[in-house]
Amino acid sequence: MAYCAPKQISSFLPRIVKGLREVMNDTHEKVQHAAIQAISKIGSVIKCPEVGDMLEIIIRALSNSTKHLNEALNLLLETSFVHKIDAPSLSLLVPLLDCGLMMHDNKSKEMASQLMGNICALVSNPADLLPYMAILMPAIKNSLFDSIPEIRASAAKALGSLAQGLGMENSQEMLGWLRGHLCSKTVTTAERLGAAQGFAELISAHGIPYYELNVEEVIIKSNDVDNDVREAYRSVLLFLASSYDFFVNELPKLVPIMIEGLADDKEEVRKVSMRNVKVCIKQFGKKSPNQLVAPILRMMFSKDSRVRSSSSILMYSLVKELENDIIKAQPKYLSIETKHKILSCMFILRYDEIESVKSQAG
Repeated sequence: MAYCAPKQISSFLPRIVKGLREVMNDTHEKVQHAAIQAISKIGSVIKCPEVGDMLEIIIRALSNSTKHLNEALNLLLETSFVHKIDAPSLSLLVPLLDCGLMMHDNKSKEMASQLMGNICALVSNPADLLPYMAILMPAIKNSLFDSIPEIRASAAKALGSLAQGLGMENSQEMLGWLRGHLCSKTVTTAERLGAAQGFAELISAHGIPYYELNVEEVIIKSNDVDNDVREAYRSVLLFLASSYDFFVNELPKLVPIMIEGLADDKEEVRKVSMRNVKVCIKQFGKKSPNQLVAPILRMMFSKDSRVRSSSSILMYSLVKELENDIIKAQPKYLSIETKHKILSCMFILRYDEIESVKSQAG
């Protein structure tokens, strides 16, 4: 069947391979041998040469995950894929991912999460992934809520790659599921951060119009009356800095919103808001300093003294990131005019009526 009707059989491969895996460790030696032979036949019609070259170790991992799984995952991660991954390849790789993500050791989970993102991005035909959604989605959801940040990050990347391949219409259900967890009162901190990271990757996966439509929700919810909702959606802003390719263009609009969070009554919201801006400074400070200088300068004269004080701290962080450009006769990253603006604003705040603002500006 694998030889005669590869296209027709591709939709049945998830069930076929699952059934074969269940008998690969059968007590009867002949049953084991027949199952391994059958999976080898599926492997023989693989069109992706990189996967074909690793068929032996993949089959060993499928038959004895405890002994060979990490070796197979590591080899796949180290491989530079030149060719796209086809349906027969998926039928053997997805069970490996599922097994790795469900393992108790963190190393297996981290490698499987990272590999899942790579595979989702390399699939030749996104429709080939549809038969595996019942396997992939529970695995992604499980990893997205892991206590280890690296595993959550890899799962979120995999979710973004999967969403991009399957299209917007297949993303809405997942978006609703993530939204529910962002607004939930019963989730843990790790689960809320995982949902925020997944949400950021998902709304970044379908281009500018889709992002613009959904980021408005993020902005509105960042000022929600509920403390936990504000914290959750401000965490989405944190992860958008690395997930959205054009985030640098959003800095003048979003940095003031981030800084406003520094005056929030809830400490957790203040912490994530400070982290938001510091991440932006680290990531975009030298590349696009003016996109950060302008909104921070504007917030240095906010009506709220806590925002003025925090903005002074952030300006010092930016100046430090720019290698103290403002004290140089010929700045490397800033124009002379911008340098003078920063110095003037800092000087003015040294005479602020609030002592804490004066001390930060001094």
